[in-house]
Amino acid sequence: MQNAITNTTKQHYITSIAALNIPSLDGTGDWHFSDCFIQHGDFLPQQHLAEIDTISTRHLLGDYGIFECSDILKKYGASPLPDQAEIYAANHYRAVVDMIFDLVKNGQSITDTVILDDWFPEDSEKQTVYQLLDKLKADLTDQQWMMIDEWKQQTEEQT
Repeated sequence: MQNAITNTTKQHYITSIAALNIPSLDGTGDWHFSDCFIQHGDFLPQQHLAEIDTISTRHLLGDYGIFECSDILKKYGASPLPDQAEIYAANHYRAVVDMIFDLVKNGQSITDTVILDDWFPEDSEKQTVYQLLDKLKADLTDQQWMMIDEWKQQTEEQT
């Protein structure tokens, strides 16, 4: 049986929507754990790995929000796990910022794709996301940053 969980490192960690489905004590994120981490017959869940499946933000955010999550995955029934002892993932804030960065860098819309209230309904949570996004500005064109500004404005209007 092939591993449902991909081998990871601090450089190639689980991010984006898959990381948003790792349970968090903060009450943030999405809750489709089974779809992302449990193999069903021939269906093999697909994680999104930083720098492999998505454009990396590591050069801008370092190790912020990257954590070892093998115990959480085991607790919620992820299987089979790889032989490695440690599995790394982005916390929910890092995961959504990674997702936004990847979409914007690839010229894809975020206004209809990333609905911040789905994962971060509290104003303080949104501010954490916005502060992380500010750290990415140096690596974005004016047009890419304008996409993020428009998305932020739309997000605030929906609140």
